Amino acid sequence: MHSSEARDRGGVYARGIIERHRRASTIVTSNRSVDEWVPLFDDPILAQSALDRLAHNAHQVVMEGPSYRENQRPDQPNAPARPPRQKRRKS
Repeated sequence: MHSSEARDRGGVYARGIIERHRRASTIVTSNRSVDEWVPLFDDPILAQSALDRLAHNAHQVVMEGPSYRENQRPDQPNAPARPPRQKRRKS
């Protein structure tokens, strides 16, 4: 989230996290540390509340090293060829 429009959506994400708390599992992926998340929301109190709920009983997996996605970019000289997409059969 970077623009003011995305910042406004932060409140929607925060409310979604709060509503899901203790009702459903939630997986969140980010290339930012959790410390960088609060400024991305329009309401810092709502953001902190959502992050507290998200962190409660959470398992955090921090992956370090070169980006897998970066190596998969089609414009990379050593990028592996992607297999052609298969067409789905109609049932």
